[in-house]
Amino acid sequence: MVEPLSNEIRLVIAAELPDIASLMLASFVEFRSFYTEEAFLATTPTADQLAQRMQEGPLWIATQGENKVGTVSAVVRKDDLYIRGMAVLPIARGHRLGELLLNKVEESAREQNCKRLVLSTTPFLF
Repeated sequence: MVEPLSNEIRLVIAAELPDIASLMLASFVEFRSFYTEEAFLATTPTADQLAQRMQEGPLWIATQGENKVGTVSAVVRKDDLYIRGMAVLPIARGHRLGELLLNKVEESAREQNCKRLVLSTTPFLF
């Protein structure tokens, strides 16, 4: 019997930013036709844009074994922790990675004494 791969959620290091950008693109490309071009570009940031996000707040990666399969970032805004840029690769969906990523965000919110978690979208995604 093959053992299931273990999941880990950890902070991203700068050298992994190109991998995170690729992961986000691969996670959303199947939905591209539902987005405007502007919305799709906002949803799939480049490595440089992700570097800016890292300066603003934590950026986590979900791994299964050696594979990078999910990500989420967050930023404190006043008393709230704003969730941004969450993605899970199609091959990793159904393994509760989204839940694990959100648990990490909740843990961070508690550590930073945030009152709420906030998730919103930009108007051009409607």
